[in-house]
Amino acid sequence: MHGSVTIHFKKRFADALLVPSSCVIGSGLKRPWVYVVRDGEAHRLGVEVAADNGTQAEISKGIKASDLIISNNHNKLTDGTPVKVEKGP
Repeated sequence: MHGSVTIHFKKRFADALLVPSSCVIGSGLKRPWVYVVRDGEAHRLGVEVAADNGTQAEISKGIKASDLIISNNHNKLTDGTPVKVEKGP
């Protein structure tokens, strides 16, 4: 017998934002951060993660709803790296 479970959590903070967990870099002793696009450049922003279910992370501080979060190629980025935003299919 087997089964699968998906755990959905309610946001703890009314103004918290949900982002894919894979976008959050650093944990444990390191302060977590995300990369966002501003003026054609990648910018590293420290964030506070209120909860993370392995799929989505609830960010309580550090980003705004209008921020464009970079979702891949984090290992090629540093603060100020020029980036080009491409629209998906």
